[in-house]
Amino acid sequence: AALFAGHDAGHPILNGQYILLRRGVYTASGGFAQVWREPLEDLALGHLLHSLGYYVPILNGETVASVQMYQDIGHLWQGMARLGSGSLRWTNGLVWTLLLITAVMTPLLVGGAVALKRLSPAWLLATWAAVTLSLLPWARRFGGQGYAPLAPLGALVVQAAGCWGLLSRLFGRGVRWKDRRV
Repeated sequence: AALFAGHDAGHPILNGQYILLRRGVYTASGGFAQVWREPLEDLALGHLLHSLGYYVPILNGETVASVQMYQDIGHLWQGMARLGSGSLRWTNGLVWTLLLITAVMTPLLVGGAVALKRLSPAWLLATWAAVTLSLLPWARRFGGQGYAPLAPLGALVVQAAGCWGLLSRLFGRGVRWKDRRV
């Protein structure tokens, strides 16, 4: 959740599940009507408000509400493609994000090398254990520690969907999001 208190510094970042704005700020900025063509309209709105001089804090609302982001696997794919297609414009840490996702996929890359007999199978076990253990604290925080060993497969899906979205936008097709192409 984000709340715009007035004119001040802040950060130009919003995360769109719950965005709280003063009515006057929303009206004066033009709100989502100004950014509806953006694949990451929440980030675009945050940048717009920041550029207009509004304070953009991020508040933790996880004890107030919960969200189910995607209805099914198709919506999940569209969401990840949307994130990939919009990430170049709004994400300063894109390179670090790509490196992190690739690092989490390392066991799959090592698995390919093992299959080609370039590495010992012990490397596959070692890299899978390293990725699982490194993500365990994060998985525990969100109540899914049993899923930590699946992280390399999840990273592959995120990487593939992100690349699909990025390529779709670069070739002018756009990605489907909220019943529109962005």
